[in-house]
Formats: sequence, C-alpha cells, structure tokens
Amino acid sequence: MEVELEVGEFYTSEQDGFDPVVIWLGRVDQPEDIEGVAAEPVLSLMIRAADEGSPVIEMAPFWQGVVMAAEFMEADPFYVDEAVFEDSYHIWRSAYDQGEAFPWTMSPNEVYARMLDEMDDEDA
Repeated sequence: MEVELEVGEFYTSEQDGFDPVVIWLGRVDQPEDIEGVAAEPVLSLMIRAADEGSPVIEMAPFWQGVVMAAEFMEADPFYVDEAVFEDSYHIWRSAYDQGEAFPWTMSPNEVYARMLDEMDDEDA
C-alpha cells in the first residue's frame, strides 16, 4: 500500500536490508523552489529508530525518489525541536545554494544505519 507523506506527520520507513526508522517530514521543497540541480522534490526529514531515546538525526534532506523507495506506515510521534530543525535546514540550504551541499542519494534507513555504524566505530 502506497502512503502519501504529509508535512508534519510521522512514519515508519521500512526497507529491505536495514532496520526500520521513524521519520518526521518537516519540509518539502519543489524543484522550482530550490533551483540548482533539483530535478525532483527534496524532502527534509528528522530520523530516529523506533526505540525511545535512540539517537536522532535532527535534519537531513533527501531526494524524493530515494525516500519513496521504502514502504511506509503511520508511526507514533516523537519530540521534534522545530527550531533546531529549521536552523539546520537553513544551514544546509545556504550550503546548497552555494553548490556545497546536496540532498542524500541514500535512503533514510541507510543513512541512519551508517550513522549508527560510525558511532559504534567511535566508541570502539
């Protein structure tokens, strides 16, 4: 079943080969809004595991195509610091406008898994 994602809502993202993650869709930028290399919308997300107290990625922009490759279902909400999200978005957007940053080409599940791997490597 295909779910239409709505800004401000929470979803569980499931993708083969990765643990599920919970996302909050904080913003959608259409290609004409952000220009540059954008050929499809950019979805800006907050990401965490389903477990309470798990690490959070405060803001991460993704090409819509890589996000929508997953399967989604509605999820329970978690705390969202919208001010931190917006600040992080504006930092990314400034870098994007200068050609120094781009949306992720990996899925939210893969990005979260890599973040956890890097955290484990730092702890080792």
